[in-house]
Amino acid sequence: RVLPAGQGANGTSEGPEHLFHDVSLDAWREGLFHLCWHQHGGSGLVLSLGDALELPVGDRDWLLERIGEQRTREARELEKAARRR
Repeated sequence: RVLPAGQGANGTSEGPEHLFHDVSLDAWREGLFHLCWHQHGGSGLVLSLGDALELPVGDRDWLLERIGEQRTREARELEKAARRR
């Protein structure tokens, strides 16, 4: 009863398809790359591969989303600075 073993009688309980996040191997690798890669002279988290692999999936996904937002913000600021010159 600890792990979801099947659908309930009325279809409300989770089955084994909900045990793991649905992510492809390529998407998982790409996510690890984004967490660990540090642009020369740029900003980033710079997690080691070991640290990134230890992250819970929910935290990993949140960090990846937040990194994307931050990179977008930084790109906008660089564009603004370039226009002011």
